[in-house]
Amino acid sequence: MLILFTASVCFAQTGNKAIVETYDSQGNKVKKERRNGKLVTTRTISLGPVIDRPFNPDTIDKNHVVIQVYKKYDRVYIYYKGKFLSAFHCVFGKNKMGQKYREGDKRTPEGWFSITDVRKHGKWEYFLGIDYPNAESRKNHIMAKSKGYILQDARIGGSVGIHGVWKNGDMAIKNKFHWTDGCVSLSNKNVALLARICKPGTRVYIGWEK
Repeated sequence: MLILFTASVCFAQTGNKAIVETYDSQGNKVKKERRNGKLVTTRTISLGPVIDRPFNPDTIDKNHVVIQVYKKYDRVYIYYKGKFLSAFHCVFGKNKMGQKYREGDKRTPEGWFSITDVRKHGKWEYFLGIDYPNAESRKNHIMAKSKGYILQDARIGGSVGIHGVWKNGDMAIKNKFHWTDGCVSLSNKNVALLARICKPGTRVYIGWEK
């Protein structure tokens, strides 16, 4: 929840809705509206879409950025100093549901990761690598073999990250074309913005839903 204060008004934001509370000069809540026969101190307003909410990357301290990726919603959420900043559309591999256990399964790994490098990419505009496989990924890989989810000679894979699309390929994101081998793909404009506010060590969470 994001709390914003302006003069005598407090906005408590959750998603794209805000609860508005008004205060007088003494810090007391002011009853502003009559609802169902009662004066109330709060009202809910719509803030519009949270997708592609503009921000200035030059004002962002990279030490305080956290990225959260949710497959169910095809979204990359950006948090800055613990507060929601913006969100981008994204796509995955064709088998986006479920944990990644092996190389070639077209799945995106789930869990907490860290960005390992941020670099320009010849095909995908930018590539932000993540530390897959990390220790938790290796545990999942061993467990999957022990339970027969994958073959014993399956390899764990690697080279997973967040990147853009081919030149003039942003419609793949808009049309939710899940085309990657397991990476997270954004429009080239948005991955360039992400590259400007992330660095090696930036934490990234990937999951199915919030």
